[in-house]
Amino acid sequence: MSRWMHAIAIILFGIIVLFVSLILLTIGLNALLYSIMSILAPLVAIFIGLLGISFFGRESFLKEDRYHTFNVWIALGLIFFSLADITAILVFMTEDASQICFAVSLVQVPGLFLWVLGILGYFKALNASLRLTEGTQLWLAVGVITTLASLSLVVIFAIISPTRNILATIVGVPVIVVLGLIVCVISGILWVFREGYIARSLALLLFGVVLLLIRSIFWQVEDYCGGNPLSPITAIESYLLVGASFLLANNLNLIFESSEEGME
Repeated sequence: MSRWMHAIAIILFGIIVLFVSLILLTIGLNALLYSIMSILAPLVAIFIGLLGISFFGRESFLKEDRYHTFNVWIALGLIFFSLADITAILVFMTEDASQICFAVSLVQVPGLFLWVLGILGYFKALNASLRLTEGTQLWLAVGVITTLASLSLVVIFAIISPTRNILATIVGVPVIVVLGLIVCVISGILWVFREGYIARSLALLLFGVVLLLIRSIFWQVEDYCGGNPLSPITAIESYLLVGASFLLANNLNLIFESSEEGME
């Protein structure tokens, strides 16, 4: 029961962050808000990442549990996201705010790779047991769609924002496409487990990834990076949702372990 309470506490903390942010925005302290949230974002990412590793790291290797491994990759990815947020602070301090999106997107890439590795690995294991789709055709389709979507979005965003640094677009668009792919895969897994206990954890994770996707899209169409407090606020809310999903997932693990001990 304590894990559920901890998850609720994390969500409440996210609500408090939004409430405080709204107050500071209302009274016009945007610069102060950006400074506070920019510092808080990497701290939250590191904390949530280490939390996930502490919950699932050892178990995933001892039990060879795909779901545990999936959560470990998500947690490790958050460590790289924290580095991306730290990079944003350093770039902003150089007064070259136009490069923040480019720098953050570039540093996020290893973290996104770990997320894709974990999520697609879990989906592959799930597909092997449930025979949801034909494996070879699925991965071929994913590769083709991802490539075409990336090329198309680069052209679209270049037309929408012709003055924007083309390198920032080339790096940022794959981030959008990969996050979109992750959202689709998690949505599919959530649909499969929609009536199970795992659905709540997956739903929180899905909402967290959706927030990162929204942030990445705004980076390409609006001035959402340089000094805009909405960027780190969005990141913080996303990380907290992922943290809540870790707590619920670990709570399920404790329930299953208690059930197994009771049967013995």
